[in-house]
Amino acid sequence: MVIRPLAYCAEQDLARFARARGYPLVPCGQCDARPDSQRRLVGELLAELDRRHPGVRASMLAALRNVRPSHLHDVRLWRRLGLAVAAPVALGAA
Repeated sequence: MVIRPLAYCAEQDLARFARARGYPLVPCGQCDARPDSQRRLVGELLAELDRRHPGVRASMLAALRNVRPSHLHDVRLWRRLGLAVAAPVALGAA
């Protein structure tokens, strides 16, 4: 089980809290500085989604709490849990 409680905190809120408490902010030269940084690109994607659809981050976090194995596309997991696995359907079949 992975527990990531800070996933519920906005990055700017964490930075503000760290400054208020006097914690040093250590810049990571590997994270946001590089133009091809995946962390930066994902951050930009999330910011754009949030701009277009306010509240989308909260919606995504809520979706992570409501995971049902039967809704996942993992046939091996279905079999381990004893769930019925649908027979494969050929593409283009009517």
